[in-house]
Amino acid sequence: MPNMTDPKKILPLIKFISSALELGLLTKDEVIDWADKIVTEEDAPDISFIDLLLSNAKDTIFILSLLDDMMAFENIKAAGRPILAQLNKSFNEGRFDLAKTVKTLYRLKFHGNFNDQEVYCIIELDHKYYLANHNLHGSIDNVSKALTAFLNIYGGYSLFNYDEWVNLDKEVDTKLQLLDFDSLI
Repeated sequence: MPNMTDPKKILPLIKFISSALELGLLTKDEVIDWADKIVTEEDAPDISFIDLLLSNAKDTIFILSLLDDMMAFENIKAAGRPILAQLNKSFNEGRFDLAKTVKTLYRLKFHGNFNDQEVYCIIELDHKYYLANHNLHGSIDNVSKALTAFLNIYGGYSLFNYDEWVNLDKEVDTKLQLLDFDSLI
C-alpha cells in the first residue's frame, strides 16, 4: 500500500470514497475498514484517518463531512472507473436492482471522469432501458446483459488497490476497445 499519511496525495481515492458512499455504493463500515487499515499499517497516519476510524458510531453524513474536510475544497471529479466497479459489485450482489443500477449509472456520468466511449455506453444503457421498460423497443433482458458486460470490465478496481488503478486503466482501455457494445444491446 502506498504511503497514505497525506490525504492530499490520494485525493482521487478520497473523492471516489466520498462519491461512492454518497451514492450508496460503499457502506459506512467499508469506509471505516479502509481507515482502519491505514491507521494499522502506517507508522504515522494523518489525524484525518484516525478521525474517520473513530467516527464508527456516527452517521454517514458525518463521515462525508470528514471526507470533504480531507479534500479541503479541492474541486476534483471522482475517478469514474472505480465507482463503476462498486456499482458492478452492488448490482452483482443484488443490493441494486436493474432500475437502480441504470439510474445510478446515468447520475455517475455527471460526477465521474469518463472517456467518450464510456459516456456513449452509459447514455445508450439509459436510453435502451427506458425503451425496454416502456415496451417500446428491445428487452429488459438484453439491457441487463449489456449492462453486465459493460460493468464487468471494471471489476478489478477496489477501495484497497489504489496503487494499481493506473495499470487497471490500461487494461480497461483495451477491454473497451474490444467490447462490441452495440451488438449487445
